[in-house]
Amino acid sequence: MADSALGSSYSFDSKKPSESVQCTTVQSIPDNVFKELEAFGLEVSEEGEVAWNERSNSHPKEWSHCKKVWNTAIVVFLEFFATLVSNAGTSAAAHAYINLGVSKTLAIFAFTSVYLLGQALGGIVLPPLTEAFGRKSTFIVSTIVYAVCCVIVAASGSLAGIVAGRFIAGAVSAVPSVVAIGSIEDMWHARHRIWVVQAWVGFSIVGLALAPVMAATLSTSNTGWPWVFYFAAIVMGGTSILCLTMSESRPSLILQRRLDLVMKSTGYRKLTYNNPDRPSSMREFATVSLTRPVRMFCTEPIVCMVSIMSASVFATIYLLTETLTVVYGDFGLSSQQSACIFIALGLGLIFVIPTRLCDQYIAGKRQRNGEVLQPEDKLFGFYVAAPTYAIALWWFAWTIPPKSSAVPWPVSVVPLLLIGFATNEFDNTLSGYLTDAYTSFAASANAPLAFLRAMLSAVYPLFATQLYRGLGNNLATSLLAIIATLYCVAPFVLWKYGKKIRERSSFAEKSDSRA
Repeated sequence: MADSALGSSYSFDSKKPSESVQCTTVQSIPDNVFKELEAFGLEVSEEGEVAWNERSNSHPKEWSHCKKVWNTAIVVFLEFFATLVSNAGTSAAAHAYINLGVSKTLAIFAFTSVYLLGQALGGIVLPPLTEAFGRKSTFIVSTIVYAVCCVIVAASGSLAGIVAGRFIAGAVSAVPSVVAIGSIEDMWHARHRIWVVQAWVGFSIVGLALAPVMAATLSTSNTGWPWVFYFAAIVMGGTSILCLTMSESRPSLILQRRLDLVMKSTGYRKLTYNNPDRPSSMREFATVSLTRPVRMFCTEPIVCMVSIMSASVFATIYLLTETLTVVYGDFGLSSQQSACIFIALGLGLIFVIPTRLCDQYIAGKRQRNGEVLQPEDKLFGFYVAAPTYAIALWWFAWTIPPKSSAVPWPVSVVPLLLIGFATNEFDNTLSGYLTDAYTSFAASANAPLAFLRAMLSAVYPLFATQLYRGLGNNLATSLLAIIATLYCVAPFVLWKYGKKIRERSSFAEKSDSRA
């Protein structure tokens, strides 16, 4: 049964919790209240605060496996499809700019950059909203709005309509792109998150890889580029119906709803619970919760470093969306054949299986030894991916025309497999690292990463063609390789000093202990 039936939605109090409800002690609580709390899977600490009972199956982490898999499957599909539609914008723009009577660069800006700018804004605003008000309603509303915006883009026929539709669609796409990681943390323990986060990130990479193929196929058909977005509207509209079957996964919200029912049924109003991210007023929400992602980026070295690295690596895929057709056009391939090269990025995911198995082995070893699984224990994939990414870019840079025109084109496809693997590992392990390090604030910790990723992904396609024409394919890719080489220092920093940095964080200290 959906958790929305448990009580009313979240509402602000005019006073802080400590002022609106008088604190009490365990000894003063009537016996019937204890029975009601136990029935709802709750207990009272010695300080008189209500918390989850360890035996409770109401906490999202203790849900049945089927329930968690169903909720997670919807979240993962949303991320896959939203990413697919996001990256399809560049290919659609290549067919639409003539009909719109604008330059190709302006069309790319309208279809792709505007979408990602909207996603950047949504990535800052939406995570704190879901942490305060819950996840389920956000997923439902966002999918409906997304579907409507896709219809607007397809049917408007004007640049203004396309810009408006893509911007709003991009804003609500931040739900699967940013909020989803918080939902995953809500439901899964640290060891299980190894594979769940891999599925979430992996399907995102597959979406990026398939987007040019999908867009090229639909855009060149008799119906033309609008059907890229009509198709997106149909699929997202159907997904909004599936979201109705989801359960609310924000533990603090579920606890509050159950506590409200207990106080209503018993008439005992002196129960409180500790919720550090609960705003007591709209003003506090605006000044504290909405600014939390910015404060975490500016004050948390891990959030800052991880956001910059992961965002730039992910955004490179958007740059390649624009440039691979140029590179492989020099090999003599058509635009549709060049679009199929993107599949190599998705096939690179097969290399993540050994790294996930290694993560699983480390987690199992920690558990057998009775040790706590540390966030740094799941960074093995990143330790491998950083040098792999640099090597792959150098390899690709000097096996493509014009400097290496004699090299057969399949040779340059091999490093694209490695780039797909490395992009997945950067996104997976680093997003997972922020999630494990900041648990309750996982969505806010990932918000700066998502913001930068969206901003860079919006900008990269705009100068990609000019960069490659100005410097040449080889030197332009070498510039990316130089940046990737600098990132090879980061694995050592996180391995050596990651735990010490986390221990100084006030946000990590306040995170939910039920990891």
